[in-house]
Amino acid sequence: MFTGRQKLAFARRLGDNWQDLADYFDMPVDQRHSFTPGREPQGIWEWLAARQRLPELLDALRYIDRTDIVVEVLAPPATPASTPGMTWQGSPFPGLRHFTPDDVAIFFGRNQESTELLARVQRERFVTVVGASGSGKSSLVAAGMLPRLHEIPGGQHWQWVRLTPGDPGDDPFVALAVKLAPTLERHGLNGRTIADRLRASGDLAALAELFLTGRPAAAELLLFIDQFEELFTLTAPAHHRRFIAMLARAAQSPRLRTVLTLRADFYHRCVVSPDLAALLRAGSFPLAAPDMPALLEMIAGPAAVAGLTFQDGLPGRILRDTGSDPGALALLAFALAELYEACQPGTTLTRAAYDSFRGVQGAIARRAETT
Repeated sequence: MFTGRQKLAFARRLGDNWQDLADYFDMPVDQRHSFTPGREPQGIWEWLAARQRLPELLDALRYIDRTDIVVEVLAPPATPASTPGMTWQGSPFPGLRHFTPDDVAIFFGRNQESTELLARVQRERFVTVVGASGSGKSSLVAAGMLPRLHEIPGGQHWQWVRLTPGDPGDDPFVALAVKLAPTLERHGLNGRTIADRLRASGDLAALAELFLTGRPAAAELLLFIDQFEELFTLTAPAHHRRFIAMLARAAQSPRLRTVLTLRADFYHRCVVSPDLAALLRAGSFPLAAPDMPALLEMIAGPAAVAGLTFQDGLPGRILRDTGSDPGALALLAFALAELYEACQPGTTLTRAAYDSFRGVQGAIARRAETT
């Protein structure tokens, strides 16, 4: 099942956690004492092998919070092969910007979440992706779910628009109108007229019918309202109640669907509104920070698509430096973008280049100093 090289790497990495494994497997105390001092991890391995219990080792390591050994040593995820004709040009690491639908070829590590979110959007007319800041909510919707709408029956005919409540000003109705106007202008409606109409009546369904004019009956309009917390931080309070009432009414329309992204620390601001609380009860989609296997896929996958290779051991080192603290995903993304730039014009991502900007933690510090 495992190679001798994996056994040696396991023993080097396990350290004092051998006692946690011994507890997990309920190893008798006298057998623990029989291990050669300093070689206890090897003793654990041989004890499990003698009892044909090595297949249980992966789950045990995950339980004692040593998933790093699982991912980097014993069961690393397969590196995606570059697809002929789909090699990515330029940097496959977006850095601090979120992914867009155009980045679907380099979006890795969220396949399960993308599939589950797509299924929720198919079932529900209002879905809120809730997660910590920097957990990848916007990217999940934009690069994970939107490019797969064609998998929903009739979804190939759907239209979508993305907006943030606070752009371009403090009126969320204007933010929405700006996105609808390019299509609705042929019906004699400009941005100001659309905003006034929505603010006055909240009848988004009627505008959606106009927006979808000429499209098949299966066509629907999907509103992607990104960074929904901006409703509370950047827009005038006078608009909040009506904007939320408009969304609640839109959730009843047969040709409208809404997907929000929301920072978890603003959840309590949403449940103050009965309408919004009801929508969240029916359609919340909690998004956890990516685990270690997902992070490794986010490192190795885009590189493979772009025809890049890492020096041996570098992905694991980046993974360890990233850690699991809030915001780690953003640090990782920025460090990978810096690594790519530091290695140009080559195709090998090197340890020397990574050290040149002091790795994951040093990348942001260096950019801040430069700025």
